[in-house]
Amino acid sequence: MSDLPATIAELQSSIAKGDLSPQEAVQIQCAKLSGYECERDGFVDVFDIPNDEIPHSGPLQGVGLAHKDIFQLTHRQAGLGLTKKGLPANSSAQSAECVEALHRSGAVQLGALHMAAYACGATSQNEFIGECLNPLDGKTVVGGSSSGSAVAVARGLCYASLGTDTAGSIRMPAASCGLVGLKTTQGLLSTVGVAPLAPQLDSVGIVARSALDLEMVLREIVGHNKAQVAAQGFTLKAPRELSQIHCWLPSASMDDVVAHEVLECMKKLPNTSIDEQFSDEASLSASAELMLYHQAALTHRSKLLPSSSNPMESSMGTATGLTPLPQGLVEMVRLGLAAPVSWAKEVLAQRSVWRQRFEAQFFQSHDLLVVPCIGIELPLASQVRVGSIDFDARKLLQLHRFMGWVNYLGLPSLSLPIGKDSKGMPISIQVLCRPYEELSLLRWAQHVIGSRLGTQNVRQHVPFFV
Repeated sequence: MSDLPATIAELQSSIAKGDLSPQEAVQIQCAKLSGYECERDGFVDVFDIPNDEIPHSGPLQGVGLAHKDIFQLTHRQAGLGLTKKGLPANSSAQSAECVEALHRSGAVQLGALHMAAYACGATSQNEFIGECLNPLDGKTVVGGSSSGSAVAVARGLCYASLGTDTAGSIRMPAASCGLVGLKTTQGLLSTVGVAPLAPQLDSVGIVARSALDLEMVLREIVGHNKAQVAAQGFTLKAPRELSQIHCWLPSASMDDVVAHEVLECMKKLPNTSIDEQFSDEASLSASAELMLYHQAALTHRSKLLPSSSNPMESSMGTATGLTPLPQGLVEMVRLGLAAPVSWAKEVLAQRSVWRQRFEAQFFQSHDLLVVPCIGIELPLASQVRVGSIDFDARKLLQLHRFMGWVNYLGLPSLSLPIGKDSKGMPISIQVLCRPYEELSLLRWAQHVIGSRLGTQNVRQHVPFFV
C-alpha cells in the first residue's frame, strides 16, 4: 500500500480527516492490482469493482480486503485451490456470513487468494494452481493452507484477509511472513458459506499487519452476527487487563536461535514464568491428529470412494466431475477411514475434559500462555516441497508441530512476530488465552508491541513488524 497508509487504523484516520475519500482509497488499491501480475503474490482472481459499488460509509469504508478462496460469495463459488477463477456455479451454496458482515461494514473485497487445495497442506505447495512466494524471501517457505492471505497482506496488496485454521493454517502463513494471525475460538465466527475440511476443528481466522487492525476486523464480523453468536450461547467477552503470563518453552525441540529469541522476549515481559515441560502435549497432539483424519474422512469420503453406479470410477475424485483431489487429502481421508471409529468417538467425547484440564492447569493462575509458533528457523520452500530432491520430512512436520492441539482444545491463539532468525526471517510466538477473550488478547498484543518490545515504529527498521 505504498500510496496509502499501511494499516486500517491509519487509513480510517486519513479518511476521517478528509485527506482522501473511500472511493479514492479503493481506486488506488484496485489500480495497484491491475498494474502487474500478482498471482505469485497471493491472488488467484482479481475482481472488477465498479465505482458505484464502493460503499460511502461504514467503519471499514475504503478498506480493500481479499480472502482465502474457500469462502462462497454471492457472485462466485469458491475455487478451493483447484482453479483460479472459481468452481462452476452452485445455486444451493450460501454466501459466507463472515464476508457479508465485512461488506456491510463498508469493506470491499478485491479478489480471491491462493490456498492449498481443499485447505489440506502446511505450505503453499499446490499441484493445481502452483505456489505463491514469500514476500520477505522468495526462496523461503510460505506456510499453509491460507498461504495467499499472508502473502497478499505482507506484500501490501490488501489490508487484512480472512482464512481458515484447522491445524495451524492461519498461524503458519502469518508466522512465515512476519504478520499477526488470529485463530479464533472455535465457533466464534460463522463457518456458513465456508468449505469444510474438518468441521469440529475448523475456525475462521484473520491475518493482518497489526493487532489493532485484527481487532477492527473481528469486531465488525462479530457485530454483524450477534444473533448467530447469541444463539450458540456464547459471546465475545469485553476486554480486560491481562498480566500474568506463563511460557512453555520446549527448547530441546527447537532450534537454538528460535528458543533464544523466545526466551529474550519473555525476559522483557513482567509477571512471566517459564517451564520446559508440558506433559499432556503429546496426548493432545495425538488426539488432534486422529480427529483431523476422521473428520476429513467424513467430509470428503464421497469424493474419494467410487460411486455405487460405477465402481470402476477413479479413486481420485473424478466421480464428482470436479478437479481430482490433491494427493495429500486422498492420503488423509484414507488414514481417517482406516482408523477405528470407536477411537475417533472417544477423542471427540474427551475433548471437553481435556479443555477443562488444560484451563485448570494454565489459566487458573495465569491470563496468557505463550508457546512456540514454528520451533525451527523457516526452511526453504524446496525443503518442505513434497517431491523435491531437497525434501526434509522433519522440517515439514516442524511447521505445525505446536499447532494442532490448539485446534483440538478450540482455544484462541495469536501468532505474533517477536524476532529474527539467522537469515533475518521472522520468529513468532503463539499466545493463547481463555475462550472468547480475543479482544483482551489483541489489546495485550498492541500494548506489548508498542511499549515492552519497543517496536512502535518498527516499520522503519524491521519490515515484517507492523
